[in-house]
Amino acid sequence: MKNYILPIALLAVFSLGACSSTEEEAAPKGKGPSAAKVTTVPIERDSLFEERRFMGDVTNAESTVLAAGGSGEVIRVTVAEGDQVKRGQVLAQLDDSILRARLAELQAGLSQSDAQLEQAIRDADRLKNLSGQGYFPSAEVEQVTTRKTTLEAAKQGQDAGIRRLREEIAQMRITAPFDGVVSKRHIAPGQWLSVGQPAIELASEGVQEVHVRVPGTLLDVLSETTEVVVSRGEYEVKGSIAGVAGAVDVRSRTALLRVVPEAAPEWLREGLAVDALLRIERVNEGVVVPIDAVVYSVSGARVFLEKEGKAEPVDVTVVAQNSDEVLVSSERLEVGQKVVTRGNERLRPGQDLQVMQ
Repeated sequence: MKNYILPIALLAVFSLGACSSTEEEAAPKGKGPSAAKVTTVPIERDSLFEERRFMGDVTNAESTVLAAGGSGEVIRVTVAEGDQVKRGQVLAQLDDSILRARLAELQAGLSQSDAQLEQAIRDADRLKNLSGQGYFPSAEVEQVTTRKTTLEAAKQGQDAGIRRLREEIAQMRITAPFDGVVSKRHIAPGQWLSVGQPAIELASEGVQEVHVRVPGTLLDVLSETTEVVVSRGEYEVKGSIAGVAGAVDVRSRTALLRVVPEAAPEWLREGLAVDALLRIERVNEGVVVPIDAVVYSVSGARVFLEKEGKAEPVDVTVVAQNSDEVLVSSERLEVGQKVVTRGNERLRPGQDLQVMQ
């Protein structure tokens, strides 16, 4: 009888085939993926404070460019850039000598007119009394009365001319409309200044604003109660939104917010760049879930609900988020449902869940 020795490789094939057949018979047919170990949390809120950070520029809330109301040579400038001034202080003086000469002439004429008018009044009163006694005819009385009326009208015209000249003289002075600091000086003695020509720029001291450009779409969710924190390095100060400066820019689609700080620290200086953190309360736009509950893919964002021990996917729209939470929108989500926060990366719809404590 011959002995046949099978090759080792062939024996290995037979052995593997037998084992595979045995394992297939042992594995239950039709069973899905095993239960996934997950962690869930309940949905508790439908509002979120979204934090958005933008760059801002410090500007002065009260600043103005002063100009003279008249034309003339600048004979005196009493301030320099950086000087602090008080309301009503004279900052520059234009030559008003011609106007003052005209004023003196009118005042001299007015003194003469006053004397003539006083005499005319006395004459009219005296003649009126004597006419009543039959000493003077009424025609003469009427003539004197007419002269008095004419002198009165002339005096009113002179008074008006004097007031007008005084106003013109006042316009030859540039005065501070409020307490502040001279930020720019455009004139010097000897210079000719025309009406309305910029002369001195004045900024109020300690009244600062921060102008922040934000997407125009945010205007619908911003209000005076929106929390704002203005910071520069390690320094920060709280503020509030005072309003929107102008319309939405058609090119950048941004709006310029006026933020008013609660205080005016020294580090908040005009012209500096600062950070503005806006804490925007978003309500009635969805529900809030932990940031780990949202799974992103090429098809969009979704969360998994734990429903009767199984995974139920829900497509969502991300409305807003902060560092820990996300406000998502879906008609299928509501407060009280449980969402998966751990173990959701490879979940399949309908997969059994083993919720870990």
